[in-house]
Amino acid sequence: MPRLMSGWIQRIPKHIEIYSIIKQFILQIITFFDAMVGPSMWLKIYYAFTQLRWPSIAAGIIITGVFYAVYKDSENRYNKKLILTFTLLTFLSFGMFAITGMYPQMAFNLGNRVTIFGSLLMAYLIALIPVGHKWRTLIFSVLIFCILGISDHWKAWNLEQQKVIFNMKNNKDLVNYSGSEIIYISGNQYSQYGPLSHIEFLSESWVPRSICSILFDKGRAVASLNRRHLYKNGYLLDAKYNRKARVDDCIYVYDSENNILIKVESEKINSYIESLPPDNRHWIQLLNIKVIKVLILRLMPRLKYAL
Repeated sequence: MPRLMSGWIQRIPKHIEIYSIIKQFILQIITFFDAMVGPSMWLKIYYAFTQLRWPSIAAGIIITGVFYAVYKDSENRYNKKLILTFTLLTFLSFGMFAITGMYPQMAFNLGNRVTIFGSLLMAYLIALIPVGHKWRTLIFSVLIFCILGISDHWKAWNLEQQKVIFNMKNNKDLVNYSGSEIIYISGNQYSQYGPLSHIEFLSESWVPRSICSILFDKGRAVASLNRRHLYKNGYLLDAKYNRKARVDDCIYVYDSENNILIKVESEKINSYIESLPPDNRHWIQLLNIKVIKVLILRLMPRLKYAL
């Protein structure tokens, strides 16, 4: 049991304040509408279509054709108890995530672990839309093609991940590295879903650490390097986790995009970090609207590193 529970992460803060929970609850409601019917939803649908491959397009056409030929809408699906139950479940999930203060409703990356509760309500409401057979088939086809497009994106990203891991395993500089300094990993932080950073890979340090512990007998002291880092006064600062690591004259960086291990002098670290692509996890990061950013930071100050 101790081995199983040794890696647990505390999700509930030690000190809970009512004002903070209210702010987080408001944020849950705002982000819920964004993820379910707002810009995030439409962006996810649009870019899902851009990810489609020909086999998926063919499969989508066949499935839609079968639905149109077989489906018959002959019964009233409205159930008041289901509506109330799904609504209650949605608001209870808002409360649960508001207490943690960590998980807004997100349409991208692994946001489905948060939006799954409200998705039940939205799916049922979509099923209740009073439209004819052709319109219902159109809605069904959009959903099917979105599922297939997102699936193609995940499969393509999985192949890219395997390629990166293969490169790391066979990179002679990494294999023969015997220094004690941390190797920072740049590139392949997230998959690119249009202009948005979608599925995470090397963005959090525990991922490259786990990979290196499997690939190399003695593992490697590694950490992620991306735009949330800053070199200042002899330390490399991580703005997301408020951590810092001592840096002497240089750092070693494994560029996973180009499969090379490079040495970056301390005076050039910030320039190198600025050359890395930004990780835009939400469409708001693509806009330069100060009012929206100020509002977000009032509700969730810890997102300052991303805005």
